[in-house]
Amino acid sequence: MEPMQHVDIVHTGPGTPAGSYLRMFWQPMGRAQDLAAGQSLPIQIMSEHFTLYRGESGTPYVLAFRCAHRGTQLSTGWVEEDDLRCLYHGWKYDGSGQCVERPGESPASAAHVKIRSYPTQEYLGLIFAYLGEGAPPPIKRFPDFEHADDLAVGPPQLWPCNYFNRIDNACDPMHVGFTHSASVARLDPLASRYGPSLSATMTAEETEYGVRAILTTDERVQVIHFHMPNINQLGQEGRPGAPSNNPQASPWGERLFWRVPVDDEACVSYLVGVLNLQGLPEEERERRRRQASMVTAEVNPNEVADGILTGKLKLSEMHPSLNQRETFWIEDYVTEVGQGPIADRASDRLGRFDTGIFMLRKIWQREVVKHSQGQPIKRWASTGGLVPTRAIA
Repeated sequence: MEPMQHVDIVHTGPGTPAGSYLRMFWQPMGRAQDLAAGQSLPIQIMSEHFTLYRGESGTPYVLAFRCAHRGTQLSTGWVEEDDLRCLYHGWKYDGSGQCVERPGESPASAAHVKIRSYPTQEYLGLIFAYLGEGAPPPIKRFPDFEHADDLAVGPPQLWPCNYFNRIDNACDPMHVGFTHSASVARLDPLASRYGPSLSATMTAEETEYGVRAILTTDERVQVIHFHMPNINQLGQEGRPGAPSNNPQASPWGERLFWRVPVDDEACVSYLVGVLNLQGLPEEERERRRRQASMVTAEVNPNEVADGILTGKLKLSEMHPSLNQRETFWIEDYVTEVGQGPIADRASDRLGRFDTGIFMLRKIWQREVVKHSQGQPIKRWASTGGLVPTRAIA
């Protein structure tokens, strides 16, 4: 492989090379179901603060974080029709950021005040905003998920690590047999830790949408798709086939994950996927739909993972109320947060099964360098017909 160019891809604040690159793409700001009509929320993305609110019409908007008058936090105000009024002195803004009222001032004076607004739209159960400069590009679409039955949005995962700790794991199917061995053993006590034999192969190739990584072993072929710049697509979690009657088994089939920086040492992950509910009674289907959108365990997965990292708990001691999605969450947290807030990639020793990792880092480096130098960047396609699989070979 050609050597990688080296540019900072972990810091994403305003004006940074990677931050400027990520702002060229629509990014999720939150789940649609978590923002009611008439509600406003403070949001932090890529070390910047924003105001997210939903008008009484149901339309979501993203504005600057502070009022233009004296800089107070706009999300503490209230929604009037599709406008947002500041709590401090009542200045009111419409969804474009235009001030439409300054109480006590001439009605005409409001026209001279405007704060920044950001293009916003809902898609696949998430609220997206375009935070870059100029006209936004079309949002990346996923046709395979747009008309899927039993589409669900999982609970957001807020982790104390850099977003690239998470992205780096996207094209690494090798970790599953080891990292998730405790999860597998909970459903199959006879399962054991395993790794591929010397006859196994790992390939990765750049595609029109990002990276396709393929692990081929004696038992299975696993295909993973990564959509640039920060979305990975995985197949069914756990064993393929019909939905399990085991309440601990994961209900998730095909899944998309957006890995979004909050700041340089924290990130949030949004999960959208198709639930594997075929053949189940409607009452059970509805129960699993509800549960997919929340943490159902009696314990907090992040707190359990932190306990494992500090040596207070063991993976084998995970609480029995945790389902497979939640135990996978814990295991990934332990290995990815366990690399440190920002992983030291200079000390990595990559092997032949790290082909996908190397490919993904190389593409990221190339595109960020091009963007920072004012060169044309690759226009990644919206692609359907991708079927990530854990099929038996």
